[in-house]
Amino acid sequence: MKWLRMDEYVAEMLKARREKKRLFQKEAASICGVHIRTYQGWEAGKYKPRELAMEEVIRRMNDSKP
Repeated sequence: MKWLRMDEYVAEMLKARREKKRLFQKEAASICGVHIRTYQGWEAGKYKPRELAMEEVIRRMNDSKP
């Protein structure tokens, strides 16, 4: 089992959820209510959403259609 830093975990989790729903990054960014560059930065692990924003991102990704 590989241990991940929090930013790596967030990046992998977002990418996995997006791919499971068969969304492009632009679509996922729109669902999350952020600019495409922001979402790309999250997936790349350059930065992560603030804690409260992360809860909203997860909720929106879960609520979106598969």
